[in-house]
Amino acid sequence: MPRKRDWRRAGIFDTPLPAFVRPQLAKLVTAAPAGELWAHELKFDGYRMHARIDRGRVQLITARSGLDWTSKYPARPLP
Repeated sequence: MPRKRDWRRAGIFDTPLPAFVRPQLAKLVTAAPAGELWAHELKFDGYRMHARIDRGRVQLITARSGLDWTSKYPARPLP
């Protein structure tokens, strides 16, 4: 049976998260690539967020400009 990894002892939680991770942006093209190895995502208007948990603190950050929008999405209890 594999041993459960002790992340705290391994020092994983001692490394701070980066302040912002730049997203990979979509590129406008005239036609989608062909072939069965490609996956496609439709682009809808809206916001793309990064969710991060750092030492138990949750943040929702806008993907393009890195603004903290956590307060715009208040926590609700699970049903």
